[in-house]
Amino acid sequence: KKGRMQELLTGKRRLPGFDGEWKEVKLGEVGEIVTGNTPPKKDSNNWDGEFLWATAEDFTNKYISNTKQKLSKKGQSLSRVLPYGSVLITCIASIGKNAIASKSLSTNQQINAIITNEKYSNEFIYYLLTKYSYRLENFAGAGAVKILSKNQFAGIKFDFPPLSEQQAIAQILSTADAEIDALVAKREAVALERKYLLENLVTGKI
Repeated sequence: KKGRMQELLTGKRRLPGFDGEWKEVKLGEVGEIVTGNTPPKKDSNNWDGEFLWATAEDFTNKYISNTKQKLSKKGQSLSRVLPYGSVLITCIASIGKNAIASKSLSTNQQINAIITNEKYSNEFIYYLLTKYSYRLENFAGAGAVKILSKNQFAGIKFDFPPLSEQQAIAQILSTADAEIDALVAKREAVALERKYLLENLVTGKI
């Protein structure tokens, strides 16, 4: 997967049938950028509901479909609600964690979201930001706590192919992710089997 990302996200290798020009584009031009916020925590009526509210600790997989903390209806009304498919990027402290919202959700102020327009693939942007996360860190301030402001984030430039090629590249990398997930699941199953056999064979139960 790493090799495919290096080839496909840099334009070093073009997929068959694609020859359109790659263009340098600012992130602020690929869609609307929204910075999250935190409803007042002193008001318990804002919390412990059913509405998703993402923080950096929820970035454990490519997609975020659940969050550790949730908002009430009142809390959600005080937040900035994002549509499913939004690309989420941590921009304070731990810079460059990326995920895609698989459900409508809100986030805290540590996260900038990109609501992509019709010219750009959210999946392609996810992989692009994953590969070039170091660029985001380079734009962040050098203080005790690194901060990549919304304006700084919007001004970072990347090269983009036409939409159809973005989608084709994202599909290849998504397939690689699925293959990796399947291998991880197989490895975990084998590890459990080994543990079972060790516990039973050496004791004579089997």
